[in-house]
Amino acid sequence: MEITKYIGIQMKKSLIILLLFVSTYSFSQREYSTADITGIQTGQNASEGDFYKDTTLNILYIGLTDGTLWRVVDTDTDNQDLQLSGNTLSLTNDATTVDLTPYLDNTDNQSITNFSLTGSTLSITIEDGNTQNVDIATADSTIYKYDGFLRGNRTMSMNGYNLNLSGTKNFIFQDDGKFGINSSTATSAITIRNEENDDLKDDLEIITHNTDAINAPGIVLKSGRGTLASPANSVYGDRIGNYGFYPMVNGTYDRLSSVRAFYRGDGTTSLSDLIFETSNIHRMVIDSIGNVGIGTEDPETRLHVAGGNMKLSNYGAGSITGTDTYLLGVDATGNVVEVNTTTSSKIFYPPAMVIDVSMTGTGLTLDLHQEYVNRYGTPSVKSPSAPAAIPTYIETELHYYITDYDVTVFDNVSVSDAGIMTYDVISVPASNCTYVNVVFVVK
Repeated sequence: MEITKYIGIQMKKSLIILLLFVSTYSFSQREYSTADITGIQTGQNASEGDFYKDTTLNILYIGLTDGTLWRVVDTDTDNQDLQLSGNTLSLTNDATTVDLTPYLDNTDNQSITNFSLTGSTLSITIEDGNTQNVDIATADSTIYKYDGFLRGNRTMSMNGYNLNLSGTKNFIFQDDGKFGINSSTATSAITIRNEENDDLKDDLEIITHNTDAINAPGIVLKSGRGTLASPANSVYGDRIGNYGFYPMVNGTYDRLSSVRAFYRGDGTTSLSDLIFETSNIHRMVIDSIGNVGIGTEDPETRLHVAGGNMKLSNYGAGSITGTDTYLLGVDATGNVVEVNTTTSSKIFYPPAMVIDVSMTGTGLTLDLHQEYVNRYGTPSVKSPSAPAAIPTYIETELHYYITDYDVTVFDNVSVSDAGIMTYDVISVPASNCTYVNVVFVVK
């Protein structure tokens, strides 16, 4: 029997086709286990031309002249790669190529004649009349749902470029983290530019409504040392906030007025101050304990004015009425003090008072302060432009003194802090005339 082998290759598979030309010899097929096949191969006991099938591994062998077995279907394949260069298809280690150009020109160019979106259904109609509907409700690969809502968290990498939103007004998100409104560039974290009048496009407006009186709109400025990932406490003297007003002067923006805040603690204490500037000069400070300084950055009292005068305006029509009248004065150290008097003297004599001494008696009293108020409150005669009453002090604003009295008429004389004089009349004066000297001193 003569055997001719012909091997054809089809994409990484080897196909062995056996063309058998049968002579006068006959052949048979026998089935064996893998162990039996191994024994036949080792002992070279195969019959020439017979087929031997390994029923375990499902492999077919044929017996050769030397008694050994030859595997009909071999695993020794000829692996090659399929390559496409342009429109040319080829195999590695094979000079044969196929030009696919005639098969690629099979496009059907048509125009879209209708495009519509109803709910989540996108309808596209081409010129040949065919319409294709696409449900985009579950299109997870898009940034937005068909109704405009984000489908999840999205991150845009600027990659060194800026994002510009153009329209009536421009918006820009710069790669350096700055944001511009009405501007093609941003020079600070948020830059707002405007060249129109009264259009409110350069205003910042915050509107809020709630039922909690504590919550209200606000602008919060937070600062500290260190980094965002590892923050550290502020240090004494750190600037912690600033509001500046920069008009254009001599071709440049100049900070002329500002309110600046500085930290005045040690990193563990909550202390700060505020400095107010006009014309780029410190004018007023509120220090860390609440003292206010005008003309000085180191106020020593609640209000410390240096380098100028104080003036009160719209304080009245020029007349003094009532009993609670106060003046301000400056003591020897420069402090402003309250002076409870309407004249420059703190010592004065009250008006004349009548004391009844027509009979003797003990434990008698006279309200010196009330007599003084009565006399000054209803004077018998006044000048035409004078007020109807003379200003007086309340009883607790005065000290009361009796400097002398007629000892032949009076005895056991005393006066209380409220101005009540207590006395005895020990004798009636023969001429119905006697005296008691009283002095008032403003506290």
